[in-house]
Amino acid sequence: MLPRPCKYRLDAQRAVVGSIQVAAADLLGWYPDILPTAKVTTSVYLVIGNERGFCGDFNLALLRYLESDLAAHPQDSPLLIVAG
Repeated sequence: MLPRPCKYRLDAQRAVVGSIQVAAADLLGWYPDILPTAKVTTSVYLVIGNERGFCGDFNLALLRYLESDLAAHPQDSPLLIVAG
């Protein structure tokens, strides 16, 4: 029985990613100023609900979680993206 070819592709992909990480670390070692400066970010909430109630009180559970999380971080002004 031959091994699954998918495993070999994953190994090759990991090797490529490792090579890219080594090259990036080498580049940044010589030119650390090319990195952008860190900026203050905005929290983003992507809330995907369900229109037809297929998941019981799923939408209500999402709303409760969102409200509690926003109450825990009142200083943030998050961007809300709501779908469904």
